[in-house]
Formats: sequence, C-alpha cells, structure tokens
Amino acid sequence: IFLVLALLVFAFSWTTNIVFTDEIIYEEFSYQMFTTGDYLAPNQEGAVWLIRPPLYFWITALIYHIIPPTPFARRLVTLIAAAATVALTYKLAARFFSGKAARWSMILLATTPLFLFFTKAANLDIPLAFFILATILAYEKAKTKPRWLWVAGITFGLGILTRSFLALTPLPVILLDQMLFEKRKIPAMHIALAFALSLTIALPWHLAVWKKYPQAFIEDYLKFNIADHLFAQTPGH
Repeated sequence: IFLVLALLVFAFSWTTNIVFTDEIIYEEFSYQMFTTGDYLAPNQEGAVWLIRPPLYFWITALIYHIIPPTPFARRLVTLIAAAATVALTYKLAARFFSGKAARWSMILLATTPLFLFFTKAANLDIPLAFFILATILAYEKAKTKPRWLWVAGITFGLGILTRSFLALTPLPVILLDQMLFEKRKIPAMHIALAFALSLTIALPWHLAVWKKYPQAFIEDYLKFNIADHLFAQTPGH
C-alpha cells in the first residue's frame, strides 16, 4: 500500500506546470546558492531575502551538483518529505490506535487533494510536516528508549531551519503530554538537553545572518514570521 501511495506522490512531479507560484522563488534561491556558493542567506536579484530559513534551499542547491536544475530536482526534497510524512502518519496511527486505523490514515492523507497538490511543487510546508511528525514520534519512542530523544532534538532543530517559528508546534504537544500523563513522563533534564541540541543546530544560522544583515533580520525575518505571519495574516493567505 505504501509503495502505491509513494508512486502517487511522485507521479507527474517532473512536469513544468506551476501549481504554487512560490516554487519559482524557492528555485531561484537554490539556484543562486548553487551558482554563487554563498549559502548564508537566500537572495533574489541581488537582494537578501530573509523571510524564510535556508535549509530547503541548502539541500536543493546541493542536489543541483548531482542533478541538473529541473522541475523534478527542485521538488525532490518535497517529494521525499511527502513520502516520509505518509510513512510517519502510519507509524503514529499504529502506535496510538491500530494497524487498520494506521492503514486508513496513510491512505486518506496520500489521497487528499490538497496534500497531493503540494507534492507537485517545491514548498516548505510538507518538509515542515515531516519534521513535526518525526519529532513527535521520536519523543514517543524516547519513553521506552531514551536515545530517541536525541533524534527528536535533531528533527526539531531542522524544522526550525525549514519554517522558522511554525516549527515550534511539537513544543506544546510535548509539554501537554508531560503535564497530563504522569506515567509517560520523561525527566525534564533529558528534554532540556534535547532542546539544547536543537538550538545548537538552529541558532548558528540565525546568529550569523543577524550579525551580517541586522536590519533585514529584524524587519523581514522576525517581523514577518512573528508579527505579520503569525498575527496579521489569515490562514490560507
């Protein structure tokens, strides 16, 4: 079932049709990094663009060293993340419910029109969904195998480098779980260490761009992602 759904995710991902206009912006950032070798900050027509963190663009730029810049190449990160998100949905549903529920959860996600729509375009939302689910699943596994907490720390940090403050979604989930379910608690020190690992991954880029482009970091990155994107824009904007 998963292989069929993965084929559905990858189907027609090589076409030149543009279904999400931001895809062209993301492709440009990746291509500029690929050609200039400047991986610090995305830029568009020579202007620094700090509204989004750079992880997607970093990986896509590296892919261009292996695969020529094509629609499929710029969507490859999204496609892999989409297939992995389907697999993680199965794993989480099986953990909390049953194998039957897990199979239906996987099928329903992979056949949802909006999900399939976004698998055909380079975007940051599907990779973010993967990192959120990976963090929550790793946290769940850490309750019996503590080393999984390090995996949660890594995926949480990478999520921040993908979609900024929206990647903080696992925090309230984990905090509520720790407060409401006494038998499932993980020592606070262990969680703090995993969070420190996340900061070790996410902070260097933030500090580097803040030091080099302080005005753009405040006006574009912080203002857009906190004030405009979080409070001003309506969902679906």
